[in-house]
Amino acid sequence: FLSSASRRLGPPPEVVEVHSGRDVDIAGMVDAMARLRDGLRRELRAPVIVALENKPGQAVATVKDIIEAMDLMDGQDGLGIMLDVPNLWKAGRRQAGGVETLPTERLVGMHVHERHRAPPGGAVDWSAVRRLMCRRDELIVNPEVFHRGELERALYFIRQELLAQKPHKGAAVL
Repeated sequence: FLSSASRRLGPPPEVVEVHSGRDVDIAGMVDAMARLRDGLRRELRAPVIVALENKPGQAVATVKDIIEAMDLMDGQDGLGIMLDVPNLWKAGRRQAGGVETLPTERLVGMHVHERHRAPPGGAVDWSAVRRLMCRRDELIVNPEVFHRGELERALYFIRQELLAQKPHKGAAVL
């Protein structure tokens, strides 16, 4: 399907995002991602990356699950993680703890939307997300937009809250 769509739409995708599903183990998911990557590269004749998105209630939902998936991807090119930031907090504040310490080698990008419902236990810790982003030179930041007219608001949030340098606590204002 993707190779057919790509031929009709133009250049092949750089990244194809997948979800783990519920009743799979993480090792099986990473193996399936490698097979998908190989098939896409063969069909599209392009260096496609397959990125796994975290989602509450699925096999890869928490920071711990993400690290396990990253460890299993070790030594394989073209596999990575597309971190869904609000989904991580929907899985629970404790499960999102330590997000800024995630290894960045396999981090392909992240979904960002500041208007997601507040997860149980409070809002997303965007300062932790900023610390994670500062550790990675190249990162896809995908603004999630659910309704017409929300793109500019989402882009403003990304530019002002995530990409703009924030003064450190106690820093002098010039």
